[in-house]
Amino acid sequence: MKHRRHMTPVLAAAMLVCLSDAALAQQAGRLEQFQARLAERFDAADQNKDGWVTRAEAESGMPFVARHFDKMDTQAKGRLSRDDILAYIATRAAERQR
Repeated sequence: MKHRRHMTPVLAAAMLVCLSDAALAQQAGRLEQFQARLAERFDAADQNKDGWVTRAEAESGMPFVARHFDKMDTQAKGRLSRDDILAYIATRAAERQR
């Protein structure tokens, strides 16, 4: 009987580790899907294929980006890269976690 008492916490800890790995894998999968969708939308909006999205391009293909364009365009370049968009989204996500 003593052996079973000692096994329960060990098994519980092992299950938590497995669940944590599964949760991390699920989050990684969601992140990959998000980045793939962003890449598709970015490429579609980037009408001149220069690797940047202007306000006009965002307005025609990326409404969320168009609404938050000024906040994303921190250097006032008048254009955004994928990294600019991802940085803004990451900052907003971190703020929501607080």
